[in-house]
Amino acid sequence: MLATHGLFTEAAEAFEKLGLRGDLEDLEQAWINALTFAAWRGDAGAIERIIRARYPDGQVPEGLLSPEINRNRRKSIPGSAVR
Repeated sequence: MLATHGLFTEAAEAFEKLGLRGDLEDLEQAWINALTFAAWRGDAGAIERIIRARYPDGQVPEGLLSPEINRNRRKSIPGSAVR
């Protein structure tokens, strides 16, 4: 809900506090939605923070993120080519 209003920092903080467990399906969808809204805004920093709330090392399983999220995420990685 926070991300729908552009509150990406607050959404990331909520995910960090709550943690993301596999048995929380509603939270899973909220995580995906937050990433999608951040991608629509082009906020690479928010995308990275939301990802790291779930995957602290930043390594997301292949195929989990949409091409749009991946494209916007690469904007925050130094030396990464954005296509």
